[in-house]
Amino acid sequence: VLRHLRSMFQEFAVKGFTPFRETWSSRHLYHDRRVRLIQGEREFVGTVEDIDEHGGLIVRLAKGRRVFHSGEISMRSLS
Repeated sequence: VLRHLRSMFQEFAVKGFTPFRETWSSRHLYHDRRVRLIQGEREFVGTVEDIDEHGGLIVRLAKGRRVFHSGEISMRSLS
């Protein structure tokens, strides 16, 4: 297990998130679910669409798509 993790970390260090994007996108908990994103005093409600090449969460909001990054949000599933 540790060897595999080491290999993955090395690949991430060289290639970034791109090689892991498809697997992550198909398996994360909020894929295609409506969520409420809380960012300080602001709230956004939308549907999680995907993960971008940098690992940002792509959410479809009423006024279009927006990318959210870790550390900015707290998510609550609405469905």
